[in-house]
Amino acid sequence: MTKNLTARSLLALQTGDVVRRLMLQFHTMKVPLTLLVAFVFASPLSANEYHLTFDDEFNDFNSSRWQTSDFYGMRHNGGDFQAQWFADPAYVPEGSTQKPYNPFISTNGILTIQARPTPENTFSGAIGSSKAQPFVSGQLTSAHKFTQRYGYFELRAKLPAGKGLWSRFWLLTDDGNWPGEYDIFEVLGKDNPTFVRQTTHYYKDAKKRHAIDGSAYRGIVPTDGKFHTYGFLWEPKSVTWYVDGVKTLRQVNRINIPMYILLDLAVGNDPLNTFPGSPDGTTPWPSNMELDYLRVYSNDPALPSVTPDDGYEPSVLPNGHKIAKKPSPSTLPDDWSADDIGSPKVRGSSSWNPITGEWIVKGTGYGISGYGDQCHFAGTLLSGDGSLTASVQSVSAINSNEVKAGVMIRESRNQRAREIALLYTVARTSPTAESSIILQSRSAANGETAVLATVPGINLPVSLRLSRKGNSFTGEYSADGGDSWAPVGTAETIAMPKQAQAGLVVGGNQNNYLRLARANFLDVAIGD
Repeated sequence: MTKNLTARSLLALQTGDVVRRLMLQFHTMKVPLTLLVAFVFASPLSANEYHLTFDDEFNDFNSSRWQTSDFYGMRHNGGDFQAQWFADPAYVPEGSTQKPYNPFISTNGILTIQARPTPENTFSGAIGSSKAQPFVSGQLTSAHKFTQRYGYFELRAKLPAGKGLWSRFWLLTDDGNWPGEYDIFEVLGKDNPTFVRQTTHYYKDAKKRHAIDGSAYRGIVPTDGKFHTYGFLWEPKSVTWYVDGVKTLRQVNRINIPMYILLDLAVGNDPLNTFPGSPDGTTPWPSNMELDYLRVYSNDPALPSVTPDDGYEPSVLPNGHKIAKKPSPSTLPDDWSADDIGSPKVRGSSSWNPITGEWIVKGTGYGISGYGDQCHFAGTLLSGDGSLTASVQSVSAINSNEVKAGVMIRESRNQRAREIALLYTVARTSPTAESSIILQSRSAANGETAVLATVPGINLPVSLRLSRKGNSFTGEYSADGGDSWAPVGTAETIAMPKQAQAGLVVGGNQNNYLRLARANFLDVAIGD
């Protein structure tokens, strides 16, 4: 019997494809169809009910929610017409005795990002690997801390006027690739009067050519010295921008990868006045971008609710969407739990959507077993004989780094435990490992891992099945959704205890960038 088809995992199934798969599984299990129908129409949350998944009322600077450098650790992008250095609250160049400068000022529930000319005796000379910049400012980004796919994002802020000032509230995809950007607002101080720029950057075709689609909202002057509310509703089929509750722009959704948030006040270095312009004698210093709150909501029951900060009041969601009265349930099925194997510098995460059956698992370290034995594992107990099956839908491979994602059975969650794994691997700098399936194992605790077999040239999606009979383990894959299966190598003997851990695993050799590799799974099942 398939272990993870609990009542909870069948709640609110909406698509015909999912229902058909479940009908087949229930037929095999000889469960009455009436029971399936009862599950299908029992929804834990209405499609219009949203819950709070991220909240910062900006009572102070919260380093657990934000980092002050971008996804890659950069604090300045000269190729993007920038003349500022994004500093953290106590940044000084490495090995320097110069004074730190804090661009974040917290007063009465307002967090101010302040931009100004680089103070004398602060940041002079080299700053990290970049030459000194004439201006210093701040950036908040949730990269590697919080990402979300779809939902409602809302910021209340007061923005500065002045040539060369560039206020931004935007989203970027957490796979590290570009384009894949939603600009909820960009406000350029050079515009007179200023207006709200709302833009999408995306791939327009299979050749991954950059395209831009956007508009300018002129219904307010965003630099009028008042707070305004900027909202963004991201749905699977559409995206909609709001200013002070007014719908200002609607587009087809072109991005379906989880995204992280950026809030910043950049300073332009643009002599040709191409985009942000450059400061001049009329630019006021210091210039302040004032943040009142940032709130994010989701109607995905796989995402947990957060406890609101002091001062939180529920936002008024657009289009009749409502805020759920009850918090979101756990992110994993019953009896499942997730852990980092080893001690990676960036913690991984796992989420499961009971509506779609989709899993998103993120992990880092230096790859899975053999690259430092660090990864992220989401699993449950497998007692005795049985099989573990999952369909790998997508795997992120950032720049030239290697990612492995698949299924694993291991004696425990200790870092160097006995284990066997059937993995889909992507390594852009290694053609022999590109788009391959590998079977690998560690047959002795604290021993070394060994690659037992490799099947190259496999395209996604692909189904993986790892089976156990006593101490004999076999791996198989299916390229047709499970209609036919092919072996990966031969049976491997490992002295595994009867009570073992079985689940999904993701890791990536992400070099020094401290990034999370990501994989999406469907049709996850553990059973006889």
